[in-house]
Amino acid sequence: MDEHVNWTVKQQKGTLKAIANPADTFVLKLLSTIRAIERNKAVRGTVDFLTHQFPGEIASAKTRWTGRGHEPLEPRDRAKGLIVVWKGGRRVGYDVDRYIADAVNQASIGHNRALMTALNLMTGAPIFRPLFTTFNPGFQAFNVVRDFRRFWRNTPGLTLRHALALYKKGFPVAAVRAYGSQGIRGALPRWLQPKKGPTTDQSLKDARQRLFALEDAKILNVTYNDMTIGYDAPADAYIERVFAQSGLREFEQAPRRHALLRPIMAVLDVIREAGDLIETLPKVAAADYFRGDLPVGALTPAQRQFIRTSAGSPDFLAGGTMTPATNKLFLYSNAIAQGIRSDYAIARHPGAGSMPPIPPMPPKGGGPSAAAGGADPWAHRASGFWWKTASTVLLPRLIMYAALLGAFGEVVRRILQRGASEYDRTNYLVVPLGEDGPNGVVLRVPDDETNRFLGGLFWKSLQAAHGDRDVWRTLQQVLSYTGGQLPSQAPVLEAAPKVGQFLAGQNPYDYFRGRHVLTDQEARAGGWPAAKKFIGYEFQELGGGIVWKFYAGEQPPRTETRLQRVLSLPVLSNVIGRWVKSTNYGAVEALRTAQADAARTESRQQLREREAINDALETYVALPATQQTPDHREQLALDVADQLYADDQAERARRLPMLRTKIRVGALRGTADPYVDAVLGASSNAQQVAILQEMATQMDATAFDAWLQFAVQEGVISKMVYGLVRDVAARPSAAGVTVR
Repeated sequence: MDEHVNWTVKQQKGTLKAIANPADTFVLKLLSTIRAIERNKAVRGTVDFLTHQFPGEIASAKTRWTGRGHEPLEPRDRAKGLIVVWKGGRRVGYDVDRYIADAVNQASIGHNRALMTALNLMTGAPIFRPLFTTFNPGFQAFNVVRDFRRFWRNTPGLTLRHALALYKKGFPVAAVRAYGSQGIRGALPRWLQPKKGPTTDQSLKDARQRLFALEDAKILNVTYNDMTIGYDAPADAYIERVFAQSGLREFEQAPRRHALLRPIMAVLDVIREAGDLIETLPKVAAADYFRGDLPVGALTPAQRQFIRTSAGSPDFLAGGTMTPATNKLFLYSNAIAQGIRSDYAIARHPGAGSMPPIPPMPPKGGGPSAAAGGADPWAHRASGFWWKTASTVLLPRLIMYAALLGAFGEVVRRILQRGASEYDRTNYLVVPLGEDGPNGVVLRVPDDETNRFLGGLFWKSLQAAHGDRDVWRTLQQVLSYTGGQLPSQAPVLEAAPKVGQFLAGQNPYDYFRGRHVLTDQEARAGGWPAAKKFIGYEFQELGGGIVWKFYAGEQPPRTETRLQRVLSLPVLSNVIGRWVKSTNYGAVEALRTAQADAARTESRQQLREREAINDALETYVALPATQQTPDHREQLALDVADQLYADDQAERARRLPMLRTKIRVGALRGTADPYVDAVLGASSNAQQVAILQEMATQMDATAFDAWLQFAVQEGVISKMVYGLVRDVAARPSAAGVTVR
């Protein structure tokens, strides 16, 4: 076993020499071959990248004939290096930059492993990935609906009733995979376990045999939970996991755990096993649908690939050479990408291009129709996909929009308008349930990423067709990564810059909600109140909301209904609270939208005013000093008012005093006096007094008094501020002034 075994395969007709153990050699040959394949994929990726992005920096290497084939030669240019890939069973060489060649030829699996370990430490992926999915009961509950709807929608010719029947039929197999050789018995306490008997034992035996057949057909692989818990575990860890599920006793032994951790780990195991059951069900159901009464081995390659990629959860093991890295930086990105990719193949044209072909609908009685010969018309239609999408995604949103417009009465409209935010209506199917005092109670039905995207686009299209001007501003809600149910990039990478901003005295920005974490007042005050709110916010962002969702920061006391108190309880807020919401936030959001529209109009008007005032001030400052008089400023204010409000005399009269003030203050800011600019930049009387106190220490008494008289005369400070400054000057021992 300690001798190196090469990956190449050569023909040999017997030998009289001693041979190594065939079993050992086979395993070593397999490992060596896998290593060579992975290395060749990495080198080919480098070649493809250079060919497409930097074609001038790569060239085919010169070769020489060795009697058996052409062997690539090292380049004569010392600045160049040789990299070799295998294509079609032949070695092909390329001349590239010496540094690139050295990196490719010398990078070892250990080096790449070290890079992945560094990414793990930097992103926290091994912690956050299972925290948000594997051990998250709220995510697993949503996944039941997502996987079932994707299985039913993508499978050609499958009715909803038949899909439910297939789920029931496949449950024993999924239970064996999730809970081990005893199936669902292994998940129940003894007093709930069904009694053993010939029927029960035979059912478990049949389920295990069906599971082995699905695994032999490469339809079932490791579950997503297995990947997240041991994402970088070696292959033998996955093999041991499969052996344990198959009933091999030496692999079924439970891991040793500390006594204090056993209750917690027992709960987490229940959640994880339930996730395995949920993920396996659509795969088994799809296999039963296509094979009918035939054995699993009769399934065609296209059908097997369809089950792996398009029935329920997508193929998590698919991906490119950079997937391990990108999946750490952007959690769940590969699962989402593979799901959308396979859905796109069905929606666009099953069997077209390089996408995996959709399998034909089985004939009556089950079984792969391709076995009978000939092309099945279902293999070339996407109508089934779009019909199901229209009936379960688009039509319900059309009904929901009609309800929001009042087509089903005022009560339904009020429930839907109050109980769901615009974000929820975009990303979920929202069902009104009732009223809870002033709140609307709604049920949020989740979708897989493809349905969520299509439904969101359709919802925004309905709003745009109805004349909603705000639809384009909220269109980014459709592109929301995972619909807000999972973090976008690694939480550590999101949290690190925010922590840095907070420690530097800045106000971190929450890009998901589109606002700062702290209010302006909290950011200016700083101290423990701001830190308390920021810590609570990060607790939620880093997964604390899985156990307990709360509002980060102080909020005024409010009366909660009994249902709201129940939905805000720890754990329940993550499980039931994902589905059922009792709130009036939708009404508050509508009021804020109206306020935002008015503020947007005011802001645009203010920008026009600013531009006109700046043009007037530019003309004023260019005048000789003798012409910079109050009368000239008054004329500029009148000219600006006539320019902006010539059609609305009432608005002109209302805005004219403000225009006079802005032009006067702008003219003063244009002077070289730094004190004027500092005082005008203060946002309160207290701040102006503090600045003036500091000015008094930098100027003699006569000059300071003259400056104050000038400031009052020109309106830089008010008479109240002037009096406060004089009062402080009369009491030099005073520590400060409190202005009410």
